[in-house]
Amino acid sequence: MGRVFKGINITVSIVLVVAAAAVAYVALPFFGNQALIVRSGSMQPAIDIGSIVVVRPNIEHFISPLADTVQYKTGDIIAFRSEKNSKTIVTHRVTSIEPGEKGVFYKTKGDANEEPDNWSVNPKNILGKVYFALPQAGKLLAFAKSKVGFSLLIIFPAVLVILMEIFSIIKHIRNGKKNFGFSSAGLKLVIPLLAVGLAIPITFALQQDTETSTDNIFQAAAEFPTPTPTPTPTPPITDHLVINEVMFDPPNTNACESENNAEWVEIYNPTGSSVNLDTWSAGDTNSTDDLPNVSLPAGGFAIVASDCSESNFDSIWNLPNGTIYIDLAGTLGNGLNNGGEHIRLFNGATLIDGMSYGSSIAAFSPSVTAPVSGHSLERDPDGIDTNTAADFVDRTTPQPGL
Repeated sequence: MGRVFKGINITVSIVLVVAAAAVAYVALPFFGNQALIVRSGSMQPAIDIGSIVVVRPNIEHFISPLADTVQYKTGDIIAFRSEKNSKTIVTHRVTSIEPGEKGVFYKTKGDANEEPDNWSVNPKNILGKVYFALPQAGKLLAFAKSKVGFSLLIIFPAVLVILMEIFSIIKHIRNGKKNFGFSSAGLKLVIPLLAVGLAIPITFALQQDTETSTDNIFQAAAEFPTPTPTPTPTPPITDHLVINEVMFDPPNTNACESENNAEWVEIYNPTGSSVNLDTWSAGDTNSTDDLPNVSLPAGGFAIVASDCSESNFDSIWNLPNGTIYIDLAGTLGNGLNNGGEHIRLFNGATLIDGMSYGSSIAAFSPSVTAPVSGHSLERDPDGIDTNTAADFVDRTTPQPGL
């Protein structure tokens, strides 16, 4: 009977070693793989919230990610870093491949989204193709990264193993035995502890905060052995159209011919449905301008420009494909004051959103600090709305439509 139990212990130990090796292969970047926890549902039902997805770049792309070489095909699910914020990782399906003057780009879409993404993915930002997903597995690992989870799943079992081995050593010493080793029970606990405590934290040590978006976002953790601190609460993403970016002091020399003509406001739709702009208007403290009968898709951007053709505007700021461009053929409001202004967005007679910068405290007090000429003010992240100046950041390089 003793031989039977010994054989079972050996078998279990071998299984655990193999399992730990498999976890390491999947999770450790050393092997070329990257494990990511899915934090939202834009790829449902193919990939559920809380799943772990494992991505791996194509070998050719891993060696040399050339922009003019097609590395992924239509239908592939790829993970890529956002052009707008490199901390944000998105996983969506390739819907088309677009060759152009600057190389090959990929159009993507979440399976659960009605509209394709309003950007094109640069190959240099692609982490790799999703090869498989483990449903719900990420929820356990995300819990393990919290203070409570780390204590329950890592610290407590580790202390238990140490105590068990100390008692085993003391027992052997009292029995007069000089040669002894770790108990099989301790071995069974130590191996999975190493797999979770070492492999997983390294896998997720991509950055030290958690980003949110309307797309699939992945949570990263602090490097081992420091337990992950309690995440900072994510600011709320609002459920209505917002003034997302403002350019009130563009360069004097530009294709739009004058500073006033080159002023613009970006409107963003963070909701899950398209919104017709026919009843909407945008402007400054003094006046607003009616917007045309166009539909702004969910997650889409619209640029409301003073008096500049789209081609001239694009030559300055390189407008992304899919962005709605509205040329007012006249000043935006009464012309945006460089020293301070209250920017407003109405639906009919109802004020939906507003922001103020510089000397104006009509929306925020204190107001958003006015940047130098050529910079813009933008919400970061898109759609955040705490009704404070902290929602906006100074963009050295304006990025309308992103």
